[in-house]
Amino acid sequence: MKKKLLIINQRQFGYHIDTYYYCKYLKNHFDITYLGYDAGQKKVKLDGIKVLYIPRKGNPFVREAKFFLKSAQIINRGFDLHFLKYYKGCCLLEVIFSKKEFILDIRSASVLKKRLYRSLYDQLMKFEVRFFNNVSIISESLAKRLKLKKGYIHLPLGADIISNISKDMNRMDLLYVGTLYNRHIEDTILGFARFFLDYRKKMEMTYTIIGTGLRDEEEELKSMVEKMGLSRHVRVLGSIPHDRLKPYFDHHNIGVSYVPVTDYYNAQPPTKNYEYLLSGMPVIATETFENKRVVNRGNGVLIKDSPSGFYNGLVDLWGRLNAFDSNRLKTDQLEHTWEKIVHRLHMDLDRLMTHPANWKKHG
Repeated sequence: MKKKLLIINQRQFGYHIDTYYYCKYLKNHFDITYLGYDAGQKKVKLDGIKVLYIPRKGNPFVREAKFFLKSAQIINRGFDLHFLKYYKGCCLLEVIFSKKEFILDIRSASVLKKRLYRSLYDQLMKFEVRFFNNVSIISESLAKRLKLKKGYIHLPLGADIISNISKDMNRMDLLYVGTLYNRHIEDTILGFARFFLDYRKKMEMTYTIIGTGLRDEEEELKSMVEKMGLSRHVRVLGSIPHDRLKPYFDHHNIGVSYVPVTDYYNAQPPTKNYEYLLSGMPVIATETFENKRVVNRGNGVLIKDSPSGFYNGLVDLWGRLNAFDSNRLKTDQLEHTWEKIVHRLHMDLDRLMTHPANWKKHG
């Protein structure tokens, strides 16, 4: 009989990639229930996963209170293990249900623009994490930032192979997929515009941007592209569901991983690095600490976080484009597929449920 696993995540099911793939590759081993907000987005279904929704309505205090009460109600139904993606105040569940087994999963520290807000959020996370015996975390550098000691498990990012098409390296078709919030994607448009003017007679090129922000970032980028006269070559498409991205990964051959080089992004590995590489696409990436762990001269180029840095990176790639082997880029990253990463997670979960004392305590 399968063990019962409850996953609690404030994101609507299917819109947080990490927990979606945990469910996809753990469902044959566990009886999984997922509890999250209904944020009004299109419902994503996954066979074998029971999804419970909480309407994301009312002011923030009311929403958080309803989420907490619903979580407590569901926990009382009796599960063997509770996998909890961090959110503010989640330590109360560990305090109230101290005899139940929880894993706190940390995917990110704060990336808010204001330093004070980032600091307050991170300090709260550092405080709350100490209530949990079992912690999983996205990167070793984030563990150091949060001052976690030994005992946590490293649960890194992964990717599925989205595109199996070998890429044509006789043109430059750039693809950015990700959030537009606080990423300064306008820098990449300015750098591309300069590169386009200098190299458009030497090679065909396009740039497609997929994603949305918290404010008006999408419309601002569209307006910028139109004013620069680049509408035929740069497309800003907004949000596209993950299961509809394949055509874009099929028809583009360079992935853009543009993250500002700051102390708070240094510890945050971008998801799309592995998706680009596993689809046979070299990557142009800013030189954050976590990007430097993945991207190198063999699979892309590292750049400064500025329009000139993006331009220089494109010039570098243009000169070396035919040296990239699309199939080799894929095979070099096969250890980073979600299937293999979640297999290791499965082993850790089995170990926790069989010998809980062996996975305690992080500090």
